[in-house]
Amino acid sequence: MSVAGAGRLLTLAVELARLPRVREKFAAGVLSAGVVEAICTATARLSDEHAVLAEPILLELAGKAGPAEVAKAGRYLRAVLDPDGEERDERADYGRRFLRVRPTAGGGLEGEFHLPREAAARLRALLDAYAKPRAEGD
Repeated sequence: MSVAGAGRLLTLAVELARLPRVREKFAAGVLSAGVVEAICTATARLSDEHAVLAEPILLELAGKAGPAEVAKAGRYLRAVLDPDGEERDERADYGRRFLRVRPTAGGGLEGEFHLPREAAARLRALLDAYAKPRAEGD
């Protein structure tokens, strides 16, 4: 198992222990694994008090939306319930930024990067103008 996979599994275990309604619906097969992971990721950095507030909101949304929408709502809830935590995450994300590029054999350029949200949006807009998607919806 990869380090990232182990981290996601650990997050699920810890969060399901403190989100009884999510745990119950997941065990009954009402919620998909993707939605449960989105909910658990959203509540992972919230206090117990804030997680109790977020759980019913995210569960209600889970009945009408997919994992991507639940994750987006979870990020918004986190920003509303714990604005200081959101700011700390943004600073940490900024500190982790990097960009590695290398030329390809054909004269092109390829690379790896990690960018904070705002810089990522700017780069995506720039790349969308020049790079062709590999598949529909990519």
